[in-house]
Amino acid sequence: MLEEIISLEERSQAIIELHNETESDFIREEYIITHNALVKQVQMLYEKLLADNESIPRSESLYIEKKDPLGICDIQNIDSIVPPNLVWIPQTRQYAISVAGTVIRGNLANIYNKRLIQSNNIRNVHACFGRTECPRVATGTCDYYHYPDDLYIMYKSGALSAQRFEAEIAKGRTFSTTSWMYDIHNAKTRKNKFMRTFGSLSTIQQDIAYLKSVDSKREVLDFKEQVMHDLLVLAILKKNGIE
Repeated sequence: MLEEIISLEERSQAIIELHNETESDFIREEYIITHNALVKQVQMLYEKLLADNESIPRSESLYIEKKDPLGICDIQNIDSIVPPNLVWIPQTRQYAISVAGTVIRGNLANIYNKRLIQSNNIRNVHACFGRTECPRVATGTCDYYHYPDDLYIMYKSGALSAQRFEAEIAKGRTFSTTSWMYDIHNAKTRKNKFMRTFGSLSTIQQDIAYLKSVDSKREVLDFKEQVMHDLLVLAILKKNGIE
């Protein structure tokens, strides 16, 4: 069964390469259908492997084992879980937490669909490409989101007044609903450059290869802010007796 999985994954990768090379929309669509069918077959086989308690190879598999590569220790039961500390960073008005060596920062955000964003001219949705070099943020005329770190750097350097810094920080973050969506084909075609280009178990190795080939810093920063948003929502639900 493992040989079949590896063969299917190789075929899937070959389909992706063919998809990216062709200019025909019709043929590209056919490749997408074929690829999705292959991914579904791989997922079904992995589920069967797990159900049969068969071992999954550590290096070849897309399945992430509990100790490899994240370096996470075993526990005897769920009561042994030691919760990480959620802290507040006053300078950037963000919550932060460290999970498996990754520091995640952010705050609660507003989430609207694309139609609502466009019809109401909602701003601060997509991150500014200028970041600390943006000439408009100092005058409050930039329509894009600025990461709190960038704003703090600009404030400390004198590029932002204290009043402007506080005003920009207070705007918070807005996300479009599609920014939570993932599509492997979007990574190369970029029909929607604000959708996720990584995240599925079945394609994580391909996603990582893509991220390493481009400037992925903004996308990862957005992802971390979304993760923190979700963690805070979960905390609020628990506080209100919903879990």
